[in-house]
Amino acid sequence: MAVLAGIACVLALLLALGPWVLTGQSIEEFGTVDTLYYVVAAQLAQGLVPYRDFDFEYPIGSLPQLFFPILAGPSVWDYRLAYIAEMLMINALLVLALAWQVDRHEGPTITCRR
Repeated sequence: MAVLAGIACVLALLLALGPWVLTGQSIEEFGTVDTLYYVVAAQLAQGLVPYRDFDFEYPIGSLPQLFFPILAGPSVWDYRLAYIAEMLMINALLVLALAWQVDRHEGPTITCRR
């Protein structure tokens, strides 16, 4: 049952992300990954230093998350797909860590029900 629920959640997520992946427009209309993060990653790839060489509104700890997807390729499309894959992987790891903690503290029967 948990596997079916997980698959349903992934399908809902992919349906919600479909227009965003194809057009680059985010649902919030604050901007796109292209304009917000790609520019920062490109500046980092050029050797520029945040806070000194360009304005950067996020904490320094967010740089790896923004930079690693640009290693997939120089185009915006490559960056967008790599960023989505990175976020899906991080979210999956967080769910696994949470399930491991519940399993460790409350037992495997509780983990399946959550």
